[in-house]
Amino acid sequence: MKTTHWVLLFLIIMLHSTSVAQFQGPKTGFFQGFTDIGTPGIPGTVNYSEPLQEYQLSGSGNNMWFGEDSFSYLWKKMGGDFIVQAQVQFLGEGTDRHRKTGLMIRDGLSPDAAHVSCVIHRDGLTAFQYRSKAGEDMEDGPERKQSNTAYV
Repeated sequence: MKTTHWVLLFLIIMLHSTSVAQFQGPKTGFFQGFTDIGTPGIPGTVNYSEPLQEYQLSGSGNNMWFGEDSFSYLWKKMGGDFIVQAQVQFLGEGTDRHRKTGLMIRDGLSPDAAHVSCVIHRDGLTAFQYRSKAGEDMEDGPERKQSNTAYV
């Protein structure tokens, strides 16, 4: 059975993040859309620099742990096997220790969609987290580590 998922960078932050991606794309970059999932307090924005192949995102949201999410999401719909990578950097200090950025594969754009994410928190904690079914609380993957490396 072939499935299609909403994929890629997401942003659950209380300030700014920069994502650098290594791929070719049209003037708007590799992604198809930028969407606020749920009801973040501040609508998100994205800017793409074609010469640098760099995305700068800003937005807000809530800690992703319970049955619904609220964040800004830069996405591309993909199917089949694929490999994704990103180098990310937080800009500024922010106020929420749970702000995070990274890669996410979602089953859709609804706030309660099933998904899996590989993220780095502002304090350096890396996490593999997932929601198996729509509306369920998140679960941690097998291991959480503290890191200063911002590759996810």
